[in-house]
Amino acid sequence: MKGRQQFYKIIALGTILLASVVVTGLSKSGVPVIKLPLQTQTQWADSVLQKMTMDEKIGQLFMVRANSDKGADHTRYIKNLITTYKIGGLCFFQGTAEKQIELINEYQKLASPVPLMISMDAEWGPAMRFKTGVVNFPKQMTMGAIQDNRIIYQFGKEVARELTRIGVHINFAPDVDVNNNVNNPVIATRSFSENKYVVSQKAYMYMLGMQSSGVMACAKHFPGHGDTNVDSHYDVPVLPFDRKRLEELEMYPFKVMINQGVQSVMIGHLVVPALDSTRNVPASLSKPIITGWLKERLGFEGLVFTDALDMKGVTKNFGSGQIEVKALLAGVDVLLLPENVEVAVKAIKAALKSGALTEERINESVKKILEAKYRFGLTSPVNISNKNIASDLYTGEARTLKQKMIEQAITMVKNNDQLVPVANIEKKIATLSIGSDGKAPFQTQVDAYCKAKHFNYSTAGNPEEQKNLLSDLDAMDLVIVGVTALNNSNKDNFKLAKGAAEFVAKLSDLTKVILIVYGNPYSLSNFIKPNSVLCAYNDDALSQSLGIQAVFGGLPILGKLPVTALPYPFESGINITTTTRISFGEPESVGMDSETLNRLDELANDLIKKAGFTRMRTTGDERWKSSI
Repeated sequence: MKGRQQFYKIIALGTILLASVVVTGLSKSGVPVIKLPLQTQTQWADSVLQKMTMDEKIGQLFMVRANSDKGADHTRYIKNLITTYKIGGLCFFQGTAEKQIELINEYQKLASPVPLMISMDAEWGPAMRFKTGVVNFPKQMTMGAIQDNRIIYQFGKEVARELTRIGVHINFAPDVDVNNNVNNPVIATRSFSENKYVVSQKAYMYMLGMQSSGVMACAKHFPGHGDTNVDSHYDVPVLPFDRKRLEELEMYPFKVMINQGVQSVMIGHLVVPALDSTRNVPASLSKPIITGWLKERLGFEGLVFTDALDMKGVTKNFGSGQIEVKALLAGVDVLLLPENVEVAVKAIKAALKSGALTEERINESVKKILEAKYRFGLTSPVNISNKNIASDLYTGEARTLKQKMIEQAITMVKNNDQLVPVANIEKKIATLSIGSDGKAPFQTQVDAYCKAKHFNYSTAGNPEEQKNLLSDLDAMDLVIVGVTALNNSNKDNFKLAKGAAEFVAKLSDLTKVILIVYGNPYSLSNFIKPNSVLCAYNDDALSQSLGIQAVFGGLPILGKLPVTALPYPFESGINITTTTRISFGEPESVGMDSETLNRLDELANDLIKKAGFTRMRTTGDERWKSSI
């Protein structure tokens, strides 16, 4: 065990050294070197702070929930908060990029005395909040399977590019929780791994990619939300572990991130008796945890955010106003998503009047906020262009990066009889889709490689139908099973179709089976008997296609399991580095340009029309015939 830990320490150090070579022109904090002297930043912040009224200072402490899909009433509500309480920032959630830019421009015109700081909770990019118009990248656990950490750095840079384009300065990512509890209902695939060294490596590269491109990263949820079975959105999680365990495991990635210059940290709504014995006080309101541990022991000097203050993890035992005052006394800088700004402002003013809060404590946080705004260029009016926003966000390069991430993550934990890659495509091959009603994308991709019969597993089928399905599949030389439509809850077995695991076990006794899980890797525990078992982590059409390409030898298989899914241990992964067949992907993945090809396609269609040709579509390909 000690040998493995030492190995990971060496790998983590190597990752950091590699990044320092890859990224040039960076300060120690991992952000672009500021062109103006640091003293200018301090002078500007001091000069603005001195001119502020106490109302304006208090306003700067608030970052409020905003949406771009809620209509006029919501817009008026946000505008009133900006003009009445001089709030310092907004955190955008659901909507569209176009509308968000439009609203940011409107809101920034009202901001005084300095522009608003804009954030998003975009752990896997803006697609976490936008349904359309952006590339939907994989979640962090998929990245935990990727062995080439340069890809994580590229991902961080791409997320920063997209966020900057839509006017966002802070991303509440990466999640640096070590997910070592399979029953965790809220972190799960948002975590990179159950291993603290893997989490630290990946989180560092993600952070470095973002901060080197001008977007502030935020390590969350301090001191660690990975080993809980309670969702702090709905109740109060308790970390019952001793101080030694917390410091060596839960806090380890935070230490790495702080030492490498992460610019902000989010505090979780977690009761941690070993760090603060005060009854029911979560870390987000705890001075011993925030000031004592995070700032003094770990030496963090960046911005400290609460987790959302409208979550039950904090509102269950404390009321509006009381929450915000306690958070400030604990050492928080930014009050994120308060339930009631008016009540909170009144409570802060009352605390100042009574002496419970001091102006010095307020000034300390406001100055840090202003210094961050200076680095974001928020010293003058802001206006973001909506021109070409669609093409700026949904690029061929972004789609290619997503493809690369999914390809590199595909993990094979078992390959008895070396069934993968499939060698003989002339034998009788069938596919079985578990979780989809119609023909699944992975089944369509199989058609590109061979002739196969396609079947669906139905939970509604009676025993006789299941028996007939087994009989049909028994006649095959090879069955490729794809498992889709999984969720992240171990309590309901990841929503795996009823009886599916038992059916696959019976099938594996009758014929050769290659099984691919398109979803939560913990669900691999259900599948022990198949000859070959793979995980592709996501069940979108691209992931399903790439999983099949790997099975047929079109792609290498390079991933390692980031968690334990017994009988498959952490870091399981049988690698196949050579390819035997063609693969399919974005034009950019082979150095071509999507837009150029689209224009050529339009030109070809135009020429064909003018020449009197018509286009006839047939199954599986496109053919042409003359109409002359």
